[in-house]
Amino acid sequence: MIKRFFAPTVKHQVDDSLYDEIVKLKEQIAFLDEKVGELSNHFYKLESDVNTQITSINPVEYHIHNNDTLKDFTLGE
Repeated sequence: MIKRFFAPTVKHQVDDSLYDEIVKLKEQIAFLDEKVGELSNHFYKLESDVNTQITSINPVEYHIHNNDTLKDFTLGE
């Protein structure tokens, strides 16, 4: 264990193209995170608009009364 502690450190060589790919991927992640936020905002607005339209719909009212006015009505024979 002590030999290992005093052994010279080895610096690993990192390929620049790999580093460039990592930077590109991080940029794409940041871009996509931004787009996800924008899409979420659009969906919340759309949901709100649809809910507003649904609540503004007036139900149809049928005034049906139980009366005997049409009791004897026929279409003919």
